[in-house]
Amino acid sequence: MTDLLDVFDLRHGAARVAVVGVAKNAGKTTTLCALLDALDRAGSPPPGLLSVGVDGERHDAFSGAAKPAIQVHAGTICATAEQAVGRSTARLDLLEDTGITTPMGRLFLARVHLPGELLLAGVRHRADLHHLTARMHALGASRILIDGAFDRLIAAEPTLTDGVLLATGAVAGSTPQEVARCTRDLVDRMRLPAATPALVARLPRDPEHRILVLHDEGTTPLEAETLLRPLPQLAHLLRQHRPDAIIVPGALTPRGADHLLAAGLRHTPLVLPDATHALLRPGDLRRLSRRGIELTVQRTIRVLGLSLNPVAPGGVHLESTPLAHALQEALPDLPILDVRTGLHLPPTA
Repeated sequence: MTDLLDVFDLRHGAARVAVVGVAKNAGKTTTLCALLDALDRAGSPPPGLLSVGVDGERHDAFSGAAKPAIQVHAGTICATAEQAVGRSTARLDLLEDTGITTPMGRLFLARVHLPGELLLAGVRHRADLHHLTARMHALGASRILIDGAFDRLIAAEPTLTDGVLLATGAVAGSTPQEVARCTRDLVDRMRLPAATPALVARLPRDPEHRILVLHDEGTTPLEAETLLRPLPQLAHLLRQHRPDAIIVPGALTPRGADHLLAAGLRHTPLVLPDATHALLRPGDLRRLSRRGIELTVQRTIRVLGLSLNPVAPGGVHLESTPLAHALQEALPDLPILDVRTGLHLPPTA
């Protein structure tokens, strides 16, 4: 049997792993369960388990489609809410009240006493995720698994995780080639390059939460704290200086890209904290690239590999082997695994 821990090089290292899907019903929960089972079979110490949002429900909240349950093993430390505890078949020993409130009530850290199905009720804010992972480590979890919401890459933030498993498949397209394009677009966004060492050396040690323009005469903070509005000050600066870089402390959205282009920005790197702050579509990246605007990051994300799901709701089914080969052609440096069948393609680059 193909061992997931070996395929994704998880037997040693990568103490904090996020599982993220390209879309809903991409196979994220199935991948997470396979990872939990693989760790249990390997005799690894019980992990910590938390979620961005709710997971483990038996039916999708939007489509009503059946979903796999999250099966947890004894000793696992998890974060879940009051109402979720009563809807889980796993028996839990509550360890502490985190002080975090969710739509399903107060969030607790608990240890699985008897294995079974678990409904995870998680958090939405980076600060809460940092707090929970720190507490799980303090309670004895040597490895932490984060179940990431499909529509937010917050779980992939490199200060939270050492690597990301990406679940993809038929839900992302009607042909293997379409799935591969969609997956590559997301992986490209997740793997934005690091800012150059020379540029990093010029970053303020205690940066303000403001947009900074680095230029030949020093650093100028913009009055605007975000890119959500037009940037007349930036347009004025561009008439006086050729910027070396622009430091963006928050999110870069399609509207923010519009405002940068409208200000006349060209041939300038943008430096984001990490790729989870780039909330852009593939077309936005292409528009910026045509102007010579390169997106770079202070902290990079490590993509560990692709988990393949050839089935999508509504009866859509793609053949696993052609789909795996299309993904391998698009992303030759990543291992690919269908956790249901064991089909495995190693990296070719």
